Amino acid sequence: SPASGMYHHIHERLLCVVNYSPEPCRFFIQLGRDGLHGKSWRFADRLSMFSVEQDGDQITGQGLQLDMPAWGRYIFTITQVS
Repeated sequence: SPASGMYHHIHERLLCVVNYSPEPCRFFIQLGRDGLHGKSWRFADRLSMFSVEQDGDQITGQGLQLDMPAWGRYIFTITQVS
């Protein structure tokens, strides 16, 4: 099952996600309401070219949806799109 952690720096938001499983998975990460509501956000992986954009209302509601490969890992930089 995946593990995640969100880290805040003064000028940057990071989200680290790891799938500790030999199977791919799809899941939602609950990130709370920490200023995400009402805006669109880009989650850009620092380890690859992968990125995803999602609406802040969806993120604060059901969570950030991710599909992860077996043993996958992401370190997302979170930036506001609109």
